[in-house]
Amino acid sequence: MEKVYDVVVGGGGIVGASIFRELSKYEISLLLIEKEEDIASFGSTIANTGIIHGGYDPLPNSLKAKLNIEGKKLWKELVKKLNIPNEFNGILVLGKDDNEEKIIYELFDRGIKNRAEVKILKDKEIFELEPNLEKDYKIALYSDGGIIDPFIGTLNLVRNGYENGGEVLLECEILDIKKEKDFIILITTKGDIKTKFFVNALGFFGRKFLPDQSIIFPRRGEYLVTDKNLKGLFSHPIFGVPSEKGKGISITPTPHGNLLLGPTSHITSFYDTSSYLSEKIEILEKVKSFIDFDFSKYIIRDFAGVRASSKTKDFIIEFEKESNILHVQGIDSPGLTSAPAIGIMVKDLINERFCLKEKVNFIDSLKKDINIKDLNKEELDSLIKKNPSFGEIICRCEFISKGEILNALKTFPYPKNLDGLKRRLRVASGRCQGSFCTIRILKIINEELKIPFEKINKKGDGSNIVYGEIE
Repeated sequence: MEKVYDVVVGGGGIVGASIFRELSKYEISLLLIEKEEDIASFGSTIANTGIIHGGYDPLPNSLKAKLNIEGKKLWKELVKKLNIPNEFNGILVLGKDDNEEKIIYELFDRGIKNRAEVKILKDKEIFELEPNLEKDYKIALYSDGGIIDPFIGTLNLVRNGYENGGEVLLECEILDIKKEKDFIILITTKGDIKTKFFVNALGFFGRKFLPDQSIIFPRRGEYLVTDKNLKGLFSHPIFGVPSEKGKGISITPTPHGNLLLGPTSHITSFYDTSSYLSEKIEILEKVKSFIDFDFSKYIIRDFAGVRASSKTKDFIIEFEKESNILHVQGIDSPGLTSAPAIGIMVKDLINERFCLKEKVNFIDSLKKDINIKDLNKEELDSLIKKNPSFGEIICRCEFISKGEILNALKTFPYPKNLDGLKRRLRVASGRCQGSFCTIRILKIINEELKIPFEKINKKGDGSNIVYGEIE
C-alpha cells in the first residue's frame, strides 16, 4: 500500500531542521527531505555567522521582528537541551560620530518597539566590555544576543526530531510538485512521494516552486576565519551601524575560540559561492575601523554562502492559494535566530487545517556526546582505560580523539565524508586545516565503513581526496 505522509518538510538547513523538530512533537507521519548527502551541508546554514540577534534591527511589526524576539528566547533553552555550543555575552553596535550616534538611537528606539533588551553605552562603558577597540568610539548599542554553533544546532535539531519518530531522506532532490485532489505529489530523484502537507523550506532553490519566483533573489556573503591565537581579542560580536545592505561586516567570536570576519553583502545573478580577493580586502579594510590590527597572518580559511533574500524585505511564511503547500522563503538574517519560532509558526498554520495531536512521550533533549576537551584528567584517564581509542589524538589542532570520530560515525545523522566529520567534531578546522589529521581520518573511515580510499570524498561527488592505488 502506498505510504502517504501527513507532512513532508523540504530542506535540511537550520529552518527545515527547526520545523522538523517542532512537528515531531505531534502524532503525525513526518518526513524531512534534503537533496545533499548530509544535513547542514549546503545553503545559508553552512555560511552563517552563528549570531543569535538581539532584535533591534528588524522593522517593527514585521515577521522578522516578531520571530527574532521569540526565536532568541527559544534558543536560550534549546542550547541546553540539545547540547549546542553557545555563548550569550551580548552584541555591540558601535558609533563614532554624530551621524552614527543618531542611527544608534534609532536602533535603540526600534529595539524598544520590538520588545528587545537593549541599552545605550557611552565612552568607558564600551571599553570596559571591549578594551581592544579603537578609542574613538563614543557610543554603542548593547543587546542581549549571543552566538551558537549553527552546524551542531542544525544536526541536533534533526537528530532530536528523528529520535521522536520523524523520518529523514537524504540525497533526494525535489524536481517538481503536483497537486492531486487532497494530496500533494513530490516528484523526486528517489521516486514520487505523497503527502497531505508540504513545507517548502528549501532555501534559495525553493523559489522555483513559488507562484512568483522573481520575489526571491540571491545575496552572497564572504567570511574570513582566524585561528585560535586571537581568542580573547573580542568577547562580543562587534558591528558598525547598518546600511541598506544589512547589518554589515562584523568581528564575531565563535564558541570554539576562532574569530569570524564578515560577511560581505553583494547581490548576485546566480548561486555564487566563490571566494574573491576583492572581498577579502573589503573585509580586512572594514575591520580596521574596529581595531588597528593586522588580521591577515591569522586567517586560516575563507568561504562564502548565498542567502535567499526577498523583495518584500520580510520573511515569506504562508500557504499557497488553495493549496496545502506552505512556503517558508526569503529567510535571510535574522533567519538563524528566528528558526525555532518559525518552526512553531509553521506548526500553528498546519494545525489550523489539520488539528495536530501532541505526543505524550516526546523526548525534548539529547544525550550529551563525549567530548574529551570537557573532561578533567581523572575523568579522561578513566575513559581511556575503558576505551583506549579516546586516548589516540587524531586532530591535534582541535584535540579530537579517535573515539570521538568513531562515535560520530555511528550517530544519526551519519556523516558521509570529511566535511561531515568536520561539522560535527571540528576535525581539520585548526591552523593546519587538516594537513596532519586528514590521512588518519581517511584510514578510520576506510576501516570502519569499509569505503575504499579513492571513494572517500571531502564533500560530495567529484571531491575525492585520493586518486589511484594506495601503497
